[in-house]
Amino acid sequence: MTTIDKNMPICKCHNYPMRWKKNPRNSKGGDWTCTIKRREESLKWQKENKEKRAIILKRYFQSEKGRKNIYKVNNSTKGYLRKRKFQLKGQRENILSELQKLREENPWIMN
Repeated sequence: MTTIDKNMPICKCHNYPMRWKKNPRNSKGGDWTCTIKRREESLKWQKENKEKRAIILKRYFQSEKGRKNIYKVNNSTKGYLRKRKFQLKGQRENILSELQKLREENPWIMN
């Protein structure tokens, strides 16, 4: 979520700051849209078009722009921490599954 700016108009439907959507066909260069409606529409489209979205993302990450973005994220601190979080989560799940197997084999093992 972006930071809330006092200059942003408030939407009437959700009483939440709106976002600027660029539109070169518009004389002003864009329009203010409801953030929450936009998010709901986006999630709805993603659910309805899973195959199409997969093709689009694959094409993007094969492009030069997509590869640069991956490189930038992977070499950032945030990217490293995200990757490490998933590694630790996987290790934890492996340890718990091994412990569960040991408990099944040896019922005398306590918590």
